[in-house]
Amino acid sequence: MVLSEDEITAAEHLRVRSRHGIVDLLRGGLPPLDFETVAARAIEGEAGGEPAKFASLRSIVGFKRLAGRPQDRRDLEELEALNGELPEDEIPGLD
Repeated sequence: MVLSEDEITAAEHLRVRSRHGIVDLLRGGLPPLDFETVAARAIEGEAGGEPAKFASLRSIVGFKRLAGRPQDRRDLEELEALNGELPEDEIPGLD
């Protein structure tokens, strides 16, 4: 499916299938899930031999809690099993 420029610029959320898998793109957000906060907490690493930044566990937990879908709840359970007690920020509109 190809979206027009107007559809892309109006969207609050886009799901894109890339050669690396599905990527969710979100527009804006309130702290602590706004771009500036998530970027400041990002972890630097490497993907495919290139430098990359990855959302921190704290940010991922926030996004999963906000989405609240069954798969996100299962993901949180798995993350907790792997990492112990998960970091949680207060999420506007959720807490």
